[in-house]
Amino acid sequence: MKLLKTVLIIAILMPLASVNALKTTDAATNQSVKATILTAYYTNADGGNTTNDVVVVIHFAIQGGTLNGLTYVVDLTLPSGKVFSGFVLIVTDKAEVTTTNYFYNSALEKGWYTASVHATLNGNPNIVDTDHMVFDPPGGDNSDSSGFGVKIN
Repeated sequence: MKLLKTVLIIAILMPLASVNALKTTDAATNQSVKATILTAYYTNADGGNTTNDVVVVIHFAIQGGTLNGLTYVVDLTLPSGKVFSGFVLIVTDKAEVTTTNYFYNSALEKGWYTASVHATLNGNPNIVDTDHMVFDPPGGDNSDSSGFGVKIN
């Protein structure tokens, strides 16, 4: 039987409400998820004329089960409090997945930005984990509309 080595990903840019964390491990099923933001920085990811895109790299460690549905919300909070959010669904049999999340045209203000992730390993019960990182890109311009993209590494 050939092992499934593919990753299914669905990304949606939308405002989402915050959800409180439950637990990162279920003792009965020995399933767990660990979400870690490895880095967050600004760059020119879309090839435009301005360095106003934010990249957030997240690593997920998944234990238990042969096929896991992992959903996560990644938020980028600007100094003014404005929030950009991406919702991502990954279906995989891999124990570790790293994603590169792109917030296009979103480095709009000077000051401290916060990247955060809320991950849920879907099951019965759902297993969750959260992480955040604070960083300081320079201000950009607001000439283009914002967008979200994700790449599985």
